[in-house]
Amino acid sequence: ASSTWGGSYPACENNCRKQYDDCIKCQGKWAGKRGKCAAHCAVQTTSCNDKCKKH
Repeated sequence: ASSTWGGSYPACENNCRKQYDDCIKCQGKWAGKRGKCAAHCAVQTTSCNDKCKKH
């Protein structure tokens, strides 16, 4: 992923990384509801990848 986002799209990469970090925090906070976090993360990752490709 970093090869796609690296250099050319630093702002996009940083935003995606923050979203991913938030997702990891969610999994830690809601360990018993991991499915909810996984779905949330998948949406963020997909939208982020689309944005990076378009820009």
